Amino acid sequence: MYGKSFESKYEGSMVGAGVYVFAVWDYCITKNRSGIVELNPKLLAFVLDGDTDGSKQSAEHIEAAIEYLMRPDPDSRSRESEGRRLVKEGTFQYRMVNWASYDGLKSLSEQREYNRRKQAEYRAKKRGNGVVSAEEMEAHAEVQAAVRKLDEVQEGL
Repeated sequence: MYGKSFESKYEGSMVGAGVYVFAVWDYCITKNRSGIVELNPKLLAFVLDGDTDGSKQSAEHIEAAIEYLMRPDPDSRSRESEGRRLVKEGTFQYRMVNWASYDGLKSLSEQREYNRRKQAEYRAKKRGNGVVSAEEMEAHAEVQAAVRKLDEVQEGL
């Protein structure tokens, strides 16, 4: 499975939480099924920390990270569930509070592709035939690529 990981998590209220918190959160993002994730600290200690001998220390780090993600966060950008990221639903089952909000966001490339199609449709309607030719789509894609390169150059200045 995969998940959408946003760079804002590295700049928000989790800053300074430690590598275990970020590792567990990334695990949640990747492994969730419609916002529900199973977190077994012993399994995560093995998966994330390489704990092959079953030491309690690794599992304790994972448990502490899960507890951190379940705590209210007054500095969170989200007010839902008092800023908590996880809510315990069962023995090893947790609900990711803002999953639906973030899952609905389009990536930058998805948004650009959507805008490209809509612009081509608009131009076709203006012409009156409602049909967008392959050449028009290709030309529009080339223009968009040039604009992206220009944006990248300007960001580097």
